[in-house]
Amino acid sequence: MFSKFSVKKPFTVFVAIIIVIILGVVSWTKMTVDLIPSLNLPYAVIVTTLPGASPEEIESTISAPLESTLATISNIDEIQSVSTNSVSMVMLQFLGDTNMDSAMIEMREQIDMYTAMPTYPENAGSPMIIKVNMNLLPVEVITASMKGMNEIEANKYVEDKILPEIESVEGVASVTATGLLKNMVDVTISKSKLETLQKSIEEKLQAAVLEQITAQVEPVVEEQVRVAVEEQVKAGLAASGVTEITPGYENLLIQAVDEALPSAVEAAMPAAIEAALAEFENSDDAKAMSDITSNINTDMISGILTAENFSMPAGSVLDTAGFSYSVKVGDKYSSIDEFKQQTLFNVPN
Repeated sequence: MFSKFSVKKPFTVFVAIIIVIILGVVSWTKMTVDLIPSLNLPYAVIVTTLPGASPEEIESTISAPLESTLATISNIDEIQSVSTNSVSMVMLQFLGDTNMDSAMIEMREQIDMYTAMPTYPENAGSPMIIKVNMNLLPVEVITASMKGMNEIEANKYVEDKILPEIESVEGVASVTATGLLKNMVDVTISKSKLETLQKSIEEKLQAAVLEQITAQVEPVVEEQVRVAVEEQVKAGLAASGVTEITPGYENLLIQAVDEALPSAVEAAMPAAIEAALAEFENSDDAKAMSDITSNINTDMISGILTAENFSMPAGSVLDTAGFSYSVKVGDKYSSIDEFKQQTLFNVPN
């Protein structure tokens, strides 16, 4: 039937074929290569960092409050969180028909309210919201093995050679390596040594305060005692019938005061120092001194160790072959011995 129609209507068939060819050409030129279709996944992740914090601290100060704050967002289906060293990750699953752009705005508003609260840790980073989509997945996965190298050598070769070369390829947005080895030191802070350190600092601070107060009080007490002793000696002379202090009696008065003064000052100093210390304990300086010793704890030392072993990207340089290499600032520990000799802070004598 189609053959008879083609014979009878050749022009119509020719026009139809031309139309099909034109539509095919137009479709071919407009068609894009897309291995991963665009999907609106109802998932979001909030990542927050708190350097030096333990998983327990992350859970109590960041993850749990964030879960409570985000639970009021509309169309929430499920909330989960993972708390690790220094990092909190809260994962939100929404209902399938949720508009994720509106949900992101609502999440940002709730998070801004939470971070503005006084309970939010001061040294915590700003929460980062990540909307999960297929474009976050890697487009290529490569495995590497080095013959004749041990694990540490292979790890260094991948980090120093392979990753920089792949990153330098035009069009590559980011490269992430998994399975690499990391040298780590497990540090256990001794509670007894920490208490000894706190006691030593407290004793030195108390000794410095006592020395300063003594230096301030002694001239005042000496002057007050001198006046009192002079009055006593004059009263004794008056009782003996001496009504006028002649040069001879004046020398006697000075001699008597000088002899009685040291013992009188020594007797009056403890009470004067005690009164000055009582006044000092109610001052802001005493509160600041108390804060110094109480703040020297495991969290403080952990934070110092984290900061001492911190490095961050500072740009990149090109070698003679045209490869780009990341440059970092910050020194890391090179050995266990160097770590053991690390000075956290100096306590002055």
